[in-house]
Amino acid sequence: MPELPEVEIVRRRLDPRVVGRTIVHVAVADAAVSVLSEAELARRLVGRRVVRTGRRGKWLLLEVGKPQAAAAEPAGATPPIATCMVVHLRMTGRLLFEPDPTATAPPRFTVRFDDGSRLLFYDVRRFGGLWAVPADETEEFFAGLGVEPLGDELTVERLRSLMSGRRAPLKSFLLDQRHVAGIGNIYADEALFRARLHPLRPAGSVGPREAARLHGAIRATLQLGIDHEGSSVESFVDPAGGRGHFQEILNVYQRTGRACRVCGTPIRRLVVGGRGTHYCPRCQPRRHMRLRTGEGRRQTGTAAAPSRLYVVAARLPRRERLVVAAHDDLDLARGWYAYVGSAQRGRQARVARHMRAGKPLRWHADYLFSRHPATRAWSIDVPPSAPSSPSTCASAECALADALVRAGGARPAGAAGV
Repeated sequence: MPELPEVEIVRRRLDPRVVGRTIVHVAVADAAVSVLSEAELARRLVGRRVVRTGRRGKWLLLEVGKPQAAAAEPAGATPPIATCMVVHLRMTGRLLFEPDPTATAPPRFTVRFDDGSRLLFYDVRRFGGLWAVPADETEEFFAGLGVEPLGDELTVERLRSLMSGRRAPLKSFLLDQRHVAGIGNIYADEALFRARLHPLRPAGSVGPREAARLHGAIRATLQLGIDHEGSSVESFVDPAGGRGHFQEILNVYQRTGRACRVCGTPIRRLVVGGRGTHYCPRCQPRRHMRLRTGEGRRQTGTAAAPSRLYVVAARLPRRERLVVAAHDDLDLARGWYAYVGSAQRGRQARVARHMRAGKPLRWHADYLFSRHPATRAWSIDVPPSAPSSPSTCASAECALADALVRAGGARPAGAAGV
């Protein structure tokens, strides 16, 4: 899918060719390309001059003025924008100046200008689209779109606030266009590699220094993609038919099994949120976590957030152990688990981490324990969706209470048998 760098390259190629030109004809060969009819598109676009091009995330914009007959602006003045022609390339969309000789289907829509030039939209998978949005409705049209990663809006502090409290993996967070606009599969993998962050790392667990690394990696990766004229991993070409070159310097994307360019470790692939994800297990390790019984790491404003622990009693081969993991450091639902090796170690208790590939744990109890930073009192919350068993629930509470006492903390309020 064309991502921010590819759409920016398309915009830059279009700008000198279409700005100042008047649209004289719009033809739609595939009605599914737009929610508007061909007649309505023509009414909103034909006879109007392209004032400027733009981009919002992965969306391409051609802003047109009022009809030429009604335009009475002073010489040199920028005419007011009347309509914004919006194009999304989706998976396989391509905007070309000339007909594609390799295409098996006609262009889904064609825009013709007063100098005889044309803009043709090809789309094999037919996911792309065309909109003609009135100027006073563009803000509402893009209301659900996140901040521009290359703009001044995305600071390190803004990125941290967007990630704060989110348990979604970093890869899923970056792909969610509601947070940061324009990042897709290719540049998410490359940015996480550059930031040395594991794609399954919960977004809310990223600290200040790591957030600064990720912020710099996002901007550097996207700018590098633009400097190399986009990535033609699949079908992307610019309007003149030229291919990008960023695919020639990819570090991890689609390099499964090949040596990491930094450390030589074979690149691995996993699936995150239904999307193929590539990473280096050495450069992007899932960091080892420590059991924390004090105040929470993460701060919201000036108030300290309560520390939280997920406590799960799981039946492992030949024995039962109490499974304890910091909630924003470990994704239990994906088969990762941790256990307290020895409660005697107190605050220095080490939490070992393991993964049982292909064999999900059989949960017996799932608790969320919270400790208030001011009163330092523990409380127990049972997630509504958690499976429960009376016998193991009681043993889990007792075991946690004992572990906390040995670690110098107070017993959880309401713990059975203590």
